[in-house]
Amino acid sequence: MKNQKSTVCQIANRTKGMSRSEAFRNAWAIVKGRALEKVNGVTYGRRQEAIRHLERYAPQSVRVQLVREWDNPVDSNAIAVYVSVGSSRAYKMGYLSTGAAATVAPAIDNGVIIRAAAVKIVGGFMGLRYGLRIVVAA
Repeated sequence: MKNQKSTVCQIANRTKGMSRSEAFRNAWAIVKGRALEKVNGVTYGRRQEAIRHLERYAPQSVRVQLVREWDNPVDSNAIAVYVSVGSSRAYKMGYLSTGAAATVAPAIDNGVIIRAAAVKIVGGFMGLRYGLRIVVAA
């Protein structure tokens, strides 16, 4: 528990752009592995096709990587979400939301190991676009 509190403080104290209480709530969600995040940008390029392909696999066989993009011109806290299955090459599925990235980026920058796992593919029926949900945890 002491190590968890230390990690929460480390994440929350380096978070910018939100209230202190919001930063601590987000940090606790990450440390407890309860930070369910929607991946943004899933309609760009061939990402819809890639998500449709992922439907064939169980969520536990899908590997998710978070990659910090310091040089992103749109968001200085940008974190790209890459997905792969088995030994396949990782494919960029999109980005964490601005709010989630504002919490996670400082943690990554300060050496906190942040993991992610695929949870759910949503949409795809009756003409709806696909979406991807992941869990982010420290």
